[in-house]
Amino acid sequence: AEEIQAAGICGSGIIDLIAEMFASGIIDSGGKFVPDTPSPNFRATGRVGEYVVATAAQTSTGQDIVVNQQDIRAIQFAKSALYTGARLLMERRGVEKVDRVLLAGGFGAHIDKTAIIGFLLFLGQDDVRLLALAFNIVDAVPFQGRCLNLPSQGY
Repeated sequence: AEEIQAAGICGSGIIDLIAEMFASGIIDSGGKFVPDTPSPNFRATGRVGEYVVATAAQTSTGQDIVVNQQDIRAIQFAKSALYTGARLLMERRGVEKVDRVLLAGGFGAHIDKTAIIGFLLFLGQDDVRLLALAFNIVDAVPFQGRCLNLPSQGY
């Protein structure tokens, strides 16, 4: 069988990777690279650094796949926007504590439950329920209909 080479990083993959980079001490709690990290995949590029996920030889593009400071900041901004939106909705609806969060689609199917915890700061690990809505399970039922059906299934 022919090996398929990487072309990039998906959304759930970047969140998993950043969580692992933090757990491994490659980035600090503010999301900045730790300059003296022992990882062989870290390389300094001027004042900042980057983490090599796959070398050019391992990719279908012939270029290294890297995560740099800009990528980490983009995820931090996205997290901030989601958090702010969730808090605003909670305030407007008078909700003090979220019982559960449903993550749908490919993102929900592939995200690592422990990696998403830091992303959803207002929840504990046991409060997160991952839900994958696979489009190929019930092709005849429109996506909106499946979403409306979720409450009746206890989600």
